[in-house]
Amino acid sequence: MQKIVPFLWFDAQAEEAVAFYLSVFKDGKIHATTRYPEDGPQPAGTVMTIAFELQGEQFSWRSRNASGQRRPRR
Repeated sequence: MQKIVPFLWFDAQAEEAVAFYLSVFKDGKIHATTRYPEDGPQPAGTVMTIAFELQGEQFSWRSRNASGQRRPRR
């Protein structure tokens, strides 16, 4: 049986949302955080994805900038 991993898209608040849920559910943990590089479509260091676990369930959340605009590549 395939496992379903819920995926949510945030406007620049994914990291804060995960921190909130980890404070509520004490057994949670972050498995991986991916950030945009210097030459990425968003500002360098901005969270791209966060994979984490709460009460044995896995989640993957993505963040983009609040305006929804993509920065052009150079």
